[in-house]
Amino acid sequence: MKRIHYILKLLALTGLLTATTARAEWTFETDFNDDIPIGTEVYGTTVVEWIDDDGEDGVLQLTVTEASQNGSWIIDDFSEGQTIDEFEAVFRMLMGGNTSADPADGMSFSYGRNIPDNTFSPAENGTGDGLRVSFDSWDSGGGEAPSIEIFIGGTSQAVAHFTGSRRLAEADAYIIDPETDEPADMFTGDEFVDVKISHKGGKLNLDYKGLKIFTDLELDFKPGAGARFAFGARTGGANNNHWVDDVVITTFAAEKPVLSGFQPGEGAVVTPNSPVVVLLSAGSSPLDLDSIKLTLNDEAAAVQVTENGVVLTVTHAPENGLAPDTAYTAAITAADDTGAKLEFSWEFSTSELVSIGEANLVFDFDDGEIPEGAEVYGTATVEFEGGVEDSGMLLLTEATNSQLGSFVIEDFNEGANINSIGVAMKLRIGGPGEDLGGSSNPADGFAFSFAPDVPNGTWLAEEGAGSGISVCIDTWDNGGGEAPAVDLKFGGATVASAKIPKADLLTGTDFIDFIVRVETDGTVDVVYKDMLVFHNVQTEFTGFTNGKIGLAGRTGGAFSLHAVDDLRIAVSRPSSPVISSMSPAEGSVVQSSTWIVVEVANGVAEVDAKTVQLTLNGESVTPEIEAAGRRVILTYSAPDGLKPDADQAVAIDFKDTEGNEISGAWAFRTAPLIEIDDVERIINFDDGVEPDDGYIYGTAYAEEFGGVEDSGVMTLTINENNENGLFILEDQDEGDWINAFALAFKLRISGPGEDLEGSNNPADGFSVSLANDLPEDIWGEAENGAGSGLRFCFDTYDNGGGEAPSIDIRFGNQLVATTLLDKKQILTGLDFVDVLIRVEPDGTADVAFNGLLAHHDVQTPFTGIVGGLYGFAARTGGQNSIHAIDDIRMTSSRATQPLILSRSPMPGSGTVYPTKPVEIVVADTLSALDIDSVNLVINGTKVATDVSHEEGFTTIVHAPAEGLAELLLHEIALSFTDDNGTKLENSWSFTTVDRIVLPEDHFQYDFDTSKRPNGSHLSGHALLSEFEGIDDSGYLMLTDALNSQNGSWTIDSPLDKTEVFGFIANFQVRVGGPGVDLGGTDSPADGMSFNFADDIPSSTWLGGEEGVGSGIRVCIDTWNNGGGEAPAIDLKFGDEILASKKVPKAELLTGLDFANMTVRLENDGTVDVMFKDEIVFWNVPTASTSFKKSRFGFGARTGGANAVHGIDDLLLAMITEAPSVDKPPAVTISRDDSGNLVIEWTGILQATENINGPWADVNAASPLLLKAEDLPKQQYTRSRQP
Repeated sequence: MKRIHYILKLLALTGLLTATTARAEWTFETDFNDDIPIGTEVYGTTVVEWIDDDGEDGVLQLTVTEASQNGSWIIDDFSEGQTIDEFEAVFRMLMGGNTSADPADGMSFSYGRNIPDNTFSPAENGTGDGLRVSFDSWDSGGGEAPSIEIFIGGTSQAVAHFTGSRRLAEADAYIIDPETDEPADMFTGDEFVDVKISHKGGKLNLDYKGLKIFTDLELDFKPGAGARFAFGARTGGANNNHWVDDVVITTFAAEKPVLSGFQPGEGAVVTPNSPVVVLLSAGSSPLDLDSIKLTLNDEAAAVQVTENGVVLTVTHAPENGLAPDTAYTAAITAADDTGAKLEFSWEFSTSELVSIGEANLVFDFDDGEIPEGAEVYGTATVEFEGGVEDSGMLLLTEATNSQLGSFVIEDFNEGANINSIGVAMKLRIGGPGEDLGGSSNPADGFAFSFAPDVPNGTWLAEEGAGSGISVCIDTWDNGGGEAPAVDLKFGGATVASAKIPKADLLTGTDFIDFIVRVETDGTVDVVYKDMLVFHNVQTEFTGFTNGKIGLAGRTGGAFSLHAVDDLRIAVSRPSSPVISSMSPAEGSVVQSSTWIVVEVANGVAEVDAKTVQLTLNGESVTPEIEAAGRRVILTYSAPDGLKPDADQAVAIDFKDTEGNEISGAWAFRTAPLIEIDDVERIINFDDGVEPDDGYIYGTAYAEEFGGVEDSGVMTLTINENNENGLFILEDQDEGDWINAFALAFKLRISGPGEDLEGSNNPADGFSVSLANDLPEDIWGEAENGAGSGLRFCFDTYDNGGGEAPSIDIRFGNQLVATTLLDKKQILTGLDFVDVLIRVEPDGTADVAFNGLLAHHDVQTPFTGIVGGLYGFAARTGGQNSIHAIDDIRMTSSRATQPLILSRSPMPGSGTVYPTKPVEIVVADTLSALDIDSVNLVINGTKVATDVSHEEGFTTIVHAPAEGLAELLLHEIALSFTDDNGTKLENSWSFTTVDRIVLPEDHFQYDFDTSKRPNGSHLSGHALLSEFEGIDDSGYLMLTDALNSQNGSWTIDSPLDKTEVFGFIANFQVRVGGPGVDLGGTDSPADGMSFNFADDIPSSTWLGGEEGVGSGIRVCIDTWNNGGGEAPAIDLKFGDEILASKKVPKAELLTGLDFANMTVRLENDGTVDVMFKDEIVFWNVPTASTSFKKSRFGFGARTGGANAVHGIDDLLLAMITEAPSVDKPPAVTISRDDSGNLVIEWTGILQATENINGPWADVNAASPLLLKAEDLPKQQYTRSRQP
């Protein structure tokens, strides 16, 4: 039965008469048996349900076990508007019963003001400006949950971790279950548990499930009047029940006047226009208005007092503001009618007056038209009304979901160098609540940007755009605690961030002052709502030419109205001209046909063209001089080109119109002459059709115009999104082997911007590939090429990893070399530019693009090819470009002698496992290899080989039964003759590593019984399968070949709590697919992980393939989420990726089979990883030291695609020996029974015939046997540290 009690307890009747009353207290109580209590409201998915058989036991259900639920229950102030400084809440709570693999997302209890009449998100984080208790059940990837966290407003105060989470700071603690001595489980299953939250005497106490979570936690929690209580909960893709029952909340009135808030804050630096505001709340007696006094630096300050119930707002806002650049001590005193006093003082200071000075450009938007020189994009419009005093305004987003709008002002300074800028505007960010122009928890934010490359379009608004200054007002926390905040960025990197309560960022129906001032020294000031957010923050800004201004706003699942009015911009130019760019760039290597270009931005004074002097290698040359607005462009093209293969030194000198001297100098280098000789084939597309031996796929087409000088062209994509085109040329060499080729063509990659026929941030790029296994259909990632041969990739779009824009050379999936470019360097706009690709017989490659030598003499694995197809491919996505080619010129060199196609181990490899055989494959060309002539020498000794010849290919293998010697440089020499008697020789070297050897005292888990091994835990979808393991034995199946599975298995260290310094883990791993018959979908997902740490949860974790814990993680990620991060094997320490190896998906999958995998953590903290008996990582250093309560964990996950993930035959060996202090290397010399010298050593052996040196490393493994006759007259040996 619902009960609401208002209880005033008195010591005695006479006490009331003598004003010695006891504290007032109020109690709210409900058991939900009579439905929703009076004075409360439910929102979203919240309902009251009766769950017992007789239908009398009501329960408040915030969410049930369904996805995408959000419910809240709001309790209005039941304390008669009085000031509350203490409370106690007791209730029962159920958080369990999830039907998903893992529970999500959590629930919260909140007490404060600004609690919305609606749901709020993230519900598990609570709401309002007061106390929040978060029961967070879903780890969003940072290890933060499951946990109970205490917030004041949006600021975390303390966190308690439960099993499944990771401590984010050393001060954080796990809640230990006294019955198991393990971290406690936060979830309640199908049972209700008791919760008690009390805040008394400034201290918080929280009991949950019979456990004391927080005891006497001191909080700076301001008491107040009119505060409300809120319960909220949410589910997402995973779910849980979040239920509440039997709620009893008692509030206690403040006895004396209390300070509820003040601004400016303690130690704040504010603008002189900032008012001084103090919030006072009366206690048990009313405040005496005449007693309220405010002093600033001991001088009385005039105040205005407004009343709202028991809350008084005291404001000091002088007409001319506070004194600028002044330190203040503020003091407030007040008393109530009984004489009870409040005294409080604090300090703040004012800055200088931040202003932009006289504006060069003003937009008031009152005519409702887009200003000249500006453009709107996305949802942005200019409105006649709605602005300041209902004037015109720039509306970036309406108060609705999924809006994205931007306003871009083109350079209005005619290319002049701008070395300072000030921007002032009236800004509105609506909310909270629809009546104030927003949702209950508004999103996402607004940004101002100033840079030459602000896109002509939309962007992720609140993050800013371009390579220059951005000030970003981010109103939505995506779960990482990064917002609400104001961020200052330069070039996309955050320079400074100020966390600000959302209530202080939102403006409701008002427009507020927003000022950004960037000084000539690169320092920045930002004023928002009279708050000096940043003052004199140093950035790398030195000035821009062609600077553009961008304003942008965005909404998502929550929203705000974002609008701007009365925009004023002031800029300054340097007094003298500035050299803004020089091309070719300093230190670059270019083709000899390159032009020298210098751009100068005029200042107040301008370039005096008559004084310009340009010198090249000390000799004066005459440039062409062109004025373009406030820019001067100097261009020089050598009549016969620059001297190839030479250093080039350039100097520029001139005077400005005031007689000031300006100079600059730089150097670059020209490459050897790179050109295509003896062209064998030309394709110009002038007939508008593809050649007879060419094929087109996807969006590719040929036409008679649009190419160079409007000739014919092959267009791969037009400037529309989601295009993919491919043009393939058949083998040009009539089935002969070639060992070199050259390819030249004209390439167009349009953009940026509609005027240059591309989107604002064009994507995705172009590639040309040569291989005999090119797919004869469009390629998914066209810009990365295809096939097992050479690929030359022109990638225009950075997917977030910093990998582009770039020109890359790949061999198959292997990245051989990359050159990063600015976006403007790789885009060609309306033009076609020259591309030249040359590959020499030694496998070295050159790539020239638009005069830039992007790659020179890059060694590739290419040795030759037969039946090679040329593929030209391009793709667009959410952004676009025209990708087109013209005027293809081709030539190749036919091989006349046998070609060595592959050598394994690879030349120069430093991480070869000793059991790996030496294998060489040689192809017959116009001549064939004589197999009887094969001679293989390793370290000076001829070795036995297995030579086989089949269909023109010879395979040469040396695979000794005992393997190769460990830790040794192996020098290989191969020779053979062809059937013409010509001898061919080839040599290379590689180095072997040590073997991973399991000691005899290891631990074995074969999973052949249905009983879990001792100390282990199964969670989620993981289970012990009776069949389908090695030899159809039992195995541990983490996920089946079904979508949306998540499974894990953990096992404690077999040495229990013994301190360990490392381990060796060997196991058989299965990753099913592709295809249902092989245990997966056609493109299996998502992957699995091996983990070792002392904080691995016994339950599943988010993203099984991402790993978990603060220690070692080895992650097999089979699904590319769009960032190119997978398929791959990653080595992590905690969340940090230490090493990543991209692996073709086919090589990660095992189908119905199991593959051998080994992970070794040595006591020096280095990690080795082997997969399918191949080294993936070796000797990778980590921060690992020791583990006192370690645990191993295997996790896996499927999503919209799937695979069986499992392990079998796990072998574990623990390393308990601490790393030794470095011991000096040692050498011992002895004689064997035959009189030979036996030298044994640690480290690296060195030898010399003279005790004074020089000493030389001996390429040998210990022990070394020497016969007396092989020794010089005298020899000395020693060993050194590696």
